[in-house]
Amino acid sequence: KSKLNFYLYESQRYGYKEVKDLKDAQDLFKSISLRSPRGGGTNIGRILQETINEIHNVPGYSHPEIVIVNDGDDFVDLNAIDLKGVRVNAIMLGCENPNLKKLCEMAGGFAIIEKMYDRY
Repeated sequence: KSKLNFYLYESQRYGYKEVKDLKDAQDLFKSISLRSPRGGGTNIGRILQETINEIHNVPGYSHPEIVIVNDGDDFVDLNAIDLKGVRVNAIMLGCENPNLKKLCEMAGGFAIIEKMYDRY
């Protein structure tokens, strides 16, 4: 009953993929598994709010969640985000983003920091 919508993001969302079955999931994993974060200060708060607004306006969604995978080096203004009941989770690769971690806690989600890249 779950649905997965996937976006890449930098200054805006792009590369939309909808995952409907196991083959879609395998194809998505194959396409993103070799990517590594570029670093830099993406305004993830703006992209996150755009995604929350989109989810909130879709009829029939119940218990929506967002999972963000990022390099942790992104901008999040806690006062500028209206969660609208959407649970936000984050997997930060390389370094921790305290504001994103706090946002996940406020949204009832989880925040994981995975220090897997040598460059950090």
